[in-house]
Formats: sequence, structure tokens, C-alpha cells
Amino acid sequence: MPTFGKPVKGSAAVKDADKKNKGKDPLQMELEALREAELRKKRENLLKTRLRELQSEETKMSQWSSREIQMRWVELLRNEKLEELRSEIEILAQTHDKTLDRKNAVIEMLSTDLDEEEEQYRLALRTHLQNVDALIELQNQRTASLEEEFERDLKELRHEFKSERQYICDKHAHEKEDFMLIMAAMKVEAEEMESEMQTEFSQQKDETRDKNSEEYNVLKQTLETEIMELQHTISHEHDKYMTTAEEKMKQYQDFTKKDAETAERISSQMRKIQRLQESIANWKANLANTIKECEERNKAMKEEKEGTAKHFKELRLQMQKWRKGQEEKLNELVCMARETKKSLEERAKRAERMLRLREQSRALETEREGGPSFLH
Repeated sequence: MPTFGKPVKGSAAVKDADKKNKGKDPLQMELEALREAELRKKRENLLKTRLRELQSEETKMSQWSSREIQMRWVELLRNEKLEELRSEIEILAQTHDKTLDRKNAVIEMLSTDLDEEEEQYRLALRTHLQNVDALIELQNQRTASLEEEFERDLKELRHEFKSERQYICDKHAHEKEDFMLIMAAMKVEAEEMESEMQTEFSQQKDETRDKNSEEYNVLKQTLETEIMELQHTISHEHDKYMTTAEEKMKQYQDFTKKDAETAERISSQMRKIQRLQESIANWKANLANTIKECEERNKAMKEEKEGTAKHFKELRLQMQKWRKGQEEKLNELVCMARETKKSLEERAKRAERMLRLREQSRALETEREGGPSFLH
């Protein structure tokens, strides 16, 4: 059995009894050992119960002391906080009184300025109304004078219009008469010119008819001689043609066959050309549609790019604002951490002081308050 703290009383006596009973009966020795073991077990049980009681009392005392320390600590903090708040309240009351006095002085000054401004406003309003009445009277006079002037100008314009109209009508009648006379003179002159031209035309007609008859006889003789010569050459050429006609006929048949083949080839080429033109038209239409679609896509992509750039700028501004806010929060957190660290260091110093006082007071505790040595 292990022993806790001080050695159990009677252990030396048990050892002496063991030394004395070496020469006794082993059964009796075993009975004595059993009795001693039971006694020792009872003593250990009593010691354990006592230790449990002391441990419970120690825990109760420690809990009570910790509560007492916590209460005193809270009271101390409350007193310090109360003093801080009282000082802050005094400072705030002083600043509030100062600001209140300053604001009252400003309000009085503004009220005096307002009274002066209202008086100036009333004076300005009276002068403005007088000026407006004078301007209205002046405007009425001007409108009356303008109406009279307008009536005079209207009468003058009507008189001038009537006189000018009469002048224009007279001038038109005079010019009309002049034009009628000119037209009559031109008609007479045209009839005279027409009679002269008819006589001149009849003379020229006779002269040209005589001249044409003479030229006709000369041309008839020359043509008869030329016709004889041409008949001789035509007969000669006819014979020559008949000899070469058969050869040309054969060539013609060959050429007709080639022409038919060429026509078929041309028709097939034309069909191919037509198909190619249709395919080219289709390709052109597809190309136009593709260009249109590409332009629309490029436009959409450009709009999307502009929207993305705008969104990126907005996000960058939001990110900068967020970073700025996080930096401010971090600075506040660092300041709070520093203050907390300082307060914790002060509290740790106070707790260490309390623990030192506790260690110092432990030496003055009684055996019951301190408990057995193995609990420490």
C-alpha cells in the first residue's frame, strides 16, 4: 500500500511484531496479519474520508475566495469606470455649456442680422414696387405712342399702295398698247419677207431643174459604159465563183458542223456560267449576311466590352473603398488590441500581486484551512 504524506502510526510496531513472531505458528501469524490488514484498511478508509472532507472544504473555500476576488475586482473596475465617466461627464458638461453659450451668442447675432435684413427687404420691396409702377406707366405711354405711330404708318402705307397700284395699272396699259403696235408691225414685215422668199424659191427651183437635167444626161452616158464593163467582169467573176463554190460549200458544211459543236459547247459553258453566277450570288448573299452578323456581333462585343470595363471600374472603386474600410477597421482593431493588451497586463500584474498575497497568506493559514500537504 502506498502511504500519503506522513508515515502511518504503528508501522514500526508491526515490523517489530513481525520480527518477534518469526518463530510462531504460521496460521496464527496469518490471522494476525489479516487482522492488522483489516485495521490498516479501516484506518486508510477513515483517512480517505477525512481527506475528501478536507478537499471539499478546500474547494468551497477556493470558490468563495475566487468569488470574493471577482466581486472585489468588479467593484474596483466599477469604481474606476464611474470615476472616468464622472470626469468625462464634467468635461462634456463644460464643453456643452461653452458651446451653448457660443450658439446662443450666434443666434442673437443672427436674429439681429435677420431683423436688419427684413427691414432692408421691406425697403427694397417698397422701392421695387414704386419702380414697377413707374415702369408700367412708362410702358403704357410707350404702347399708346406706338399704336398712334402704327396707325399713321398704316394710313401712309395704304395711300402709297393705292397710288403705286394706279401707276402700275396705267403703265401696264401703255406697255400693252406698245406691244400690240409692235406685233402688228412685225406681222406686216413677216408677210413681206414671206413673199420675197417665195419668189426667190421659184427662181432657184427653175435653175436647179435645168442643171439637174444636164447632169442626168452626162451621168446616163457614163453609167452605160460602166455597166458594160461591169457585165464583163461579172461574167468572169461568175465563172470563177462557180469553180470555187464547191470547195466553199464543203468548207461551209465543215464549218456548220463545227458551229453546231461550238454552239453546244457554248450552251454548256453558258449553263456553267449561269450556275456559277447563281452560286456567286448565293455566296455574295451569304457574305453580306455574314458581314452583317459579324458587324452585329462586333457591336455587341464592343458594348459588352464597354459594360465590362465600366463594371471593372466600379468593382475596382468598390474594392478600393472596401480596402480602405478594412484598413480603418484594422487600425481600430490594432488600437483596441493595444488597449486590451495594456489592460490585460495591468490585470495580470494585479493577479500576480493577488497570488503573491495568497502565497504569503498561505503561510499564516491553520492546518485545517491549509489541508494536508499532498493537496499542495
